[in-house]
Amino acid sequence: MRTRTLAQRIRRAITGSRKQQKALAAQLGVSEATLSQWASGVRTPRTDNLTALVAACGMEMEAFWRGASCT
Repeated sequence: MRTRTLAQRIRRAITGSRKQQKALAAQLGVSEATLSQWASGVRTPRTDNLTALVAACGMEMEAFWRGASCT
């Protein structure tokens, strides 16, 4: 079984949401650069930001950690 990093899970959630990164960043109240840094593993989001990101991508937190696809 392959273990995914947090950044990989974030990238998968963003891609699966089919939202533009600019719109998603605005919805979360962060810059596009910050969202990109989370997705690349340069920075780690705070728990509240990660929870908001997962919800904005249309996922449940449990599914996010399992590596499931977005709804």
